[in-house]
Amino acid sequence: MNISIIVPVFNSEKYLIRWLDSLFNQRFSGCFEVIVVDYGSTDRSPEILKTYQKTKNSLRVITHDFNKKQSVARSTGMNIANGDYIMFLDSDDWFIDGTLERVYAKSIETNADIVAFNPVRVDSNGNMTPLNYIKEEVVTQDKLYVQKHFMGGYGTKIVKKKLTENLISGSSSVNTTEDLLYNTEILLRASTICLVPEDHYVYFLNRESVTRTVEAQQYLSNQIIILDELHEILMKFKTDPQFVNNILDYLEKWIYMMLSESQFSKREKVEVNGSFFRAWELFPEMTKTRIRNMERSVKYKYYCLYNVFKLFGPKTALGFIYRGLGLNIIKQ
Repeated sequence: MNISIIVPVFNSEKYLIRWLDSLFNQRFSGCFEVIVVDYGSTDRSPEILKTYQKTKNSLRVITHDFNKKQSVARSTGMNIANGDYIMFLDSDDWFIDGTLERVYAKSIETNADIVAFNPVRVDSNGNMTPLNYIKEEVVTQDKLYVQKHFMGGYGTKIVKKKLTENLISGSSSVNTTEDLLYNTEILLRASTICLVPEDHYVYFLNRESVTRTVEAQQYLSNQIIILDELHEILMKFKTDPQFVNNILDYLEKWIYMMLSESQFSKREKVEVNGSFFRAWELFPEMTKTRIRNMERSVKYKYYCLYNVFKLFGPKTALGFIYRGLGLNIIKQ
């Protein structure tokens, strides 16, 4: 088996046929399997999958008895995968035709542990926007150089199966930031990484998806778990301080974004206890000043806004406020 494609599913009945067809209509000269992990759907998703499975021997469907969240669903899929390579697909996204053939060929050609590629973004009106994160083809062992492409998103990579065995990440039941943990761990395990400036993965802007509907309180509470696992991963690999700091910068931005949206929201106010701030103290790179700024930003929304303006600039900062107010005026 060349590739195992893992798809976590939760209440995705509207989109199942689209991504299933995008996979099984792929032109691929090798062999692949699709592992769907349904983690507690209450809509027609199980029924649709069962019907589709009757005509596709390479479609495997695993069902969790209750919602164990995306992170555990992905781990379940990886643990039973038979492919030499692992890929992921979200249940409202899809692959561009020819993706499997091209990324697999590039993996064999370069013998890279990971091949990363570009996504495109599509809205509900069918408008497609290339994101062009990767500008040129690169084969490298420099993990700092490629790190920015490993901060989020499972779907834009094909990974040698051996890198995904016995991972630290994926053991905790969370729906947010688990992609950062996975990407960080496989990057630290890899020897050679290949970047290709080709569009292969389609992100659908689904405002009903799990990651888009998560509340600020849940997100911030999850960070205690995320930071603990992240610390374990980084300690295991004796990670370069600059590599660590890059991750902390990325996480900080998300914290301020969620805080600003919440603080200007009429429907949700967050509460953060001491455990949240102690979790950041695990990292020497996270100075007392940075933690103190975060504490003050939790207490005072205009101090938070000041930090958001510094981190993101005025247009994006105002966008967070408008979203918190339930308005869609600033286009991101």
